[in-house]
Amino acid sequence: MLFDKFSIFCLKVFYVAVGGVLYNAGMEVYVEYVIIDNLIVNALLIMCMLKTLGLKAHALRVFVSSAFGTAAVCVFPFFKIPIAFEVVSKICVGVIMVLVSHNFKTIKHFVYGFLLFVLYTFLMGGACAGMIKLLGGNPESLGGGNYDTIVPVSLIILAVFVYAFIIFRLTKYIYRRKDMLPFMQKATLKIGDTCVSVNAYIDSGNRLYDKKTGAPIIILSAFALEKVFGKDDIASLVFGEKTRVFKDVHFVSYSTVEGVAKKMVVFVADSLTIESNVGAKTFENVCVGVTFKKFNDAINFEMLLHPSLMGI
Repeated sequence: MLFDKFSIFCLKVFYVAVGGVLYNAGMEVYVEYVIIDNLIVNALLIMCMLKTLGLKAHALRVFVSSAFGTAAVCVFPFFKIPIAFEVVSKICVGVIMVLVSHNFKTIKHFVYGFLLFVLYTFLMGGACAGMIKLLGGNPESLGGGNYDTIVPVSLIILAVFVYAFIIFRLTKYIYRRKDMLPFMQKATLKIGDTCVSVNAYIDSGNRLYDKKTGAPIIILSAFALEKVFGKDDIASLVFGEKTRVFKDVHFVSYSTVEGVAKKMVVFVADSLTIESNVGAKTFENVCVGVTFKKFNDAINFEMLLHPSLMGI
């Protein structure tokens, strides 16, 4: 790591873990441990940066970028240079690492990448400093590159990987949410005298049609019905029984992606109103399939719309 003394701390911890011997003055170092540690940490930083920008990480580029940063970390300790020049040198190394890591199409993307690289470097150092503080150590020792307390090495390494994992998951969530938003609609089902308002998702994979009427089937979570109808009515619906609330109750056979044959209970709602940016559309006598599965995704929704309703 290039922009603070945290990399030196990580190296020392790693040496202690594998049996390296360190001295405050006259340090004995196993260079292979320096190389391995920095290759891993630099690669994680580069991958976090690329993941956040939605760019594909090419193994060779990530390795070359990480190797260059590792070489710089190995060389810097041999030179006594002013602090200002050291900072400038490390910034230059960071710039080269980011440039090598990906073929950026615009200067703006490169600048974003470099700023993210710097941000993640400090945040990763902060995560480990917090771990040290939690275990009773002195995080201020990071600034001087010293390690003055016995901290379980496994926890320090774990903090680094957990940090990277969180970045990957958070980035995936944000991009998934961004991709889903254009397909989200507000929908209102009218069932008798009762209206059920839900968030609906236009699902291109929903190709279910009612064999009885030939109409497209929208899929509704039973949990949405539970908000406005009694349990007895929903229980009768699930078993395909006629109720005073739901009309034309019947079953529709379908196959899962794995080819497993199943049946879904379907009823006919009086109307479905879909609100979008271009206005509202109302469909009469809509076939509604009921599922007890929760639609867990980046955005909460309770209905899968049939694409044919939206002209897709």
